[in-house]
Amino acid sequence: MLLNTKEKQTGLLEDWPSHYYETEDPAKREECLKTILSQEHTEGDERLYELFQKRFDMSQEYPIDRFIRAWLFLQMYGREKPLFTSRKKIRKMLTEQADELCVTEGTPDAMLEDEWRDFARKYIGTCISSRNYRSFALGLIPMKDKTLAMKIAKEIDTTTTVIAEKAGLTAAFKPLRAVMIRTYIDSIQGGDDYWNAYTQTLK
Repeated sequence: MLLNTKEKQTGLLEDWPSHYYETEDPAKREECLKTILSQEHTEGDERLYELFQKRFDMSQEYPIDRFIRAWLFLQMYGREKPLFTSRKKIRKMLTEQADELCVTEGTPDAMLEDEWRDFARKYIGTCISSRNYRSFALGLIPMKDKTLAMKIAKEIDTTTTVIAEKAGLTAAFKPLRAVMIRTYIDSIQGGDDYWNAYTQTLK
């Protein structure tokens, strides 16, 4: 399966912030943001830095992407059974992860949607490049492109509907769901066809 890619620019500060998301390196993003904030800047620049700080934990040797971590925990906690963990505790754990994803902040602004879009693109790319994710039998049998695409589509759908409902946050997850689906369609070659094929399995 191939990702749709865009040509990257080398000058991240050129025509700021048009090329901000063209590097996946959090350290380079932080460096650019600090450079911009050290001079005359806008409220949008401050908001971008606020979102950077919410998303990335730079206190460790290797930066932690809190959005990806929260997405993974949502899936893990969403599989918890009330038999072992109370519904109240499950909902609390899911809500904490939704908070990490900024889902519970209310109506998202365009800049948060851009951050979600970047997270979604990074996560989908990671799934496609991961040997364990895109294979069966401990990495021995690779999935066909359609099987992999359907797996990612189901994950997006289930996390933003079934698991969101368990958290009592169905409405709050709708904006993130829309961004995830749009990014899936735009990021994968044939993404529109794959998503339509997945939705047909739900009928």
